[in-house]
Amino acid sequence: MAMGRRHRFDNVDTRVLALVGHRASGKTSLADRLLCMAGVTRSPGSVDNGTSLMDHRSEERRRRASIEPSVAWLPWRDHRIELVDLPGGPDTPGRSAALQHGTDSCVVVIDGSHALQVPATRRLGQVCPRLVVVTHVDRMVHPDIHDGLTSAAGCPTPWLNLPFRDEEGTLVGTLDVIRGVANRVADDGTGACSVEPLSRADAERVAMARSALEEAVALTDDALLERYLEDFGLTETTLLSGLTAAVRSGRLVPALHAMPPLGIGCRAILDAVVQFLPAANQWPGAVDRDGAPVDDAPGFAAQWLCSQSDAEGGVVHHLRVWAGEGAPTTWVAEDGTRVRSPKLYDLRGPRRATASGRLVATWDGLPGAPGAVFTDGPRLRMSEPMLPPSLVTRALKTRDGQQPGDIELAAVARVVERTPGTELETHPVTGAHLLTGITGAQLQRVLEETGRPLSATRPPVPWLQTIARPALGVVGLYKEVDDLGLPVAFGQCVVDFSPGDLSASTVRVAPGIDPEDLPSRFLPAIERGVLSALARGRDGVPVVGIDVVIQDGRYDMLQSTPEHFESAGADAVVQALQRGGAQLLEPWIRVGLEVGADEVGRLIPIFAGCRGQLTGVDTRQAAMIVSFDLPVGSWPEVLERVERSHILIRSFVRNEAPPRLSLERPAAR
Repeated sequence: MAMGRRHRFDNVDTRVLALVGHRASGKTSLADRLLCMAGVTRSPGSVDNGTSLMDHRSEERRRRASIEPSVAWLPWRDHRIELVDLPGGPDTPGRSAALQHGTDSCVVVIDGSHALQVPATRRLGQVCPRLVVVTHVDRMVHPDIHDGLTSAAGCPTPWLNLPFRDEEGTLVGTLDVIRGVANRVADDGTGACSVEPLSRADAERVAMARSALEEAVALTDDALLERYLEDFGLTETTLLSGLTAAVRSGRLVPALHAMPPLGIGCRAILDAVVQFLPAANQWPGAVDRDGAPVDDAPGFAAQWLCSQSDAEGGVVHHLRVWAGEGAPTTWVAEDGTRVRSPKLYDLRGPRRATASGRLVATWDGLPGAPGAVFTDGPRLRMSEPMLPPSLVTRALKTRDGQQPGDIELAAVARVVERTPGTELETHPVTGAHLLTGITGAQLQRVLEETGRPLSATRPPVPWLQTIARPALGVVGLYKEVDDLGLPVAFGQCVVDFSPGDLSASTVRVAPGIDPEDLPSRFLPAIERGVLSALARGRDGVPVVGIDVVIQDGRYDMLQSTPEHFESAGADAVVQALQRGGAQLLEPWIRVGLEVGADEVGRLIPIFAGCRGQLTGVDTRQAAMIVSFDLPVGSWPEVLERVERSHILIRSFVRNEAPPRLSLERPAAR
């Protein structure tokens, strides 16, 4: 983007900022307005009119929604702000988390005309420095917004401005809580403001908001609290310095009202970004596996954040430079692979640049996938970004309902490799090819990117079976005779079957078997036959939890082979299931969820209504870790009820969650 004047910045003045939030919350409109206000564009783009600079791809303009992340930069008050606009659709949480790993802070954009959306609460629960921007404030702000923000963020969320309305109730600007003035926005669409004194009614509103802001800031620092109590308040200078420290440490999340299409509140947002959010060298956004900040590493280090289509249909890759001022001629990847470095370009134009703390772009191919780290020599292993848990599993089928072949699976695997939060695996019992991800929409997008005629259906739930009582002395027999009744194939075994540990089945040989009756060379074949028959089960339901003991057998010196005894072992399993009383076992799993302490009471009835059983509650600061056992088949219903109840699941904290429909230890109920 060409600018009218040249700007020089270093990492002290650079802020890499992610715009996150729910779909249609106004992130892209806000980004377009900020670019115009900073002088990058002459007029603000519009998502509705198809003129958005951030949504420049034809499909995005047709849908009027962001599909891919967009990256841009703008200058503001001698600072450089690099924006990463993250799509807010239900298929993007994994990509968003990976991208935010490469930013220093984020602005959470929320539609103020509705109740707080669950995706927005997930963003607020992150640990990086944050600002909240509440949009669509031309209408009445939802009454539960502020309480929801505080609960989701886990810390105070005081207002920095308030909506400013004229006598007829029309939104005309914002009220500055810190400076105590009204900012009326001009009608020409430029976002220019004129400062006015407060009316009596507005002064009362601002005084209440200022008091709440001072109290919230004072409670983040003992020295500030002492001064607040002594002076019955904080001066503007002290308030600003204390607020800056609190935001950068994550102890406080300030909130602002805005109406981007009218330019209302946007200037205050830019001022808040450069005032409160940290610069590139003030927040350890990336650390290596040992926890050391990457920007302390010697030499060059860059991380591949995302790839997107450019305006001409090409593919551009964006990287975050964590350390170093010049790109080396050869890069070293995390696995030690040496590759020729691509040409890196500064976001502000075609000039090559790799200043530390910046985002850079390249049109050259990169090895690996987004998240890869490159250095000028030493191998650097980055910490993994905190991705949302995978919640949805689907079985892959072709359009005619058949299992996908190797070509289709290879295409899916390539897309999964570059899509954070997704996995492809084959179920060990059902044989189904399972695609797991964060949402159903994300999985659908993965299938579309493969270019193959594939569909995703709900996977079969792997029910299991066992025997209810022992079946001892079961005789397994395989025998073939010719036309004269003489044996031409023979194998016979005597086997005991007893209920055992449901997590596995075991086969052993009883001591003292007479080799004259059953030579030892046939014993492995009997074991193979028993185990394969247990895996197949009866009616396609695998058998688990059986202790098998081979007791005896008979053979024919001329006609018996290991294959015959393998068939005899399988025949013994069939008879054991008939005599021992086959019993179906519904698969259960254990799920551990971290929620706010005030939400445990709402969570327990949801699980109880889905046959879940509470197994434990543990306290972690202001949150509770709640553990449940429940049937695998009930999990989708639990998720749906939790989503409808707007309960924020902060994290899944046990190894058993999220369920991937792999072979779990079943429990008979």
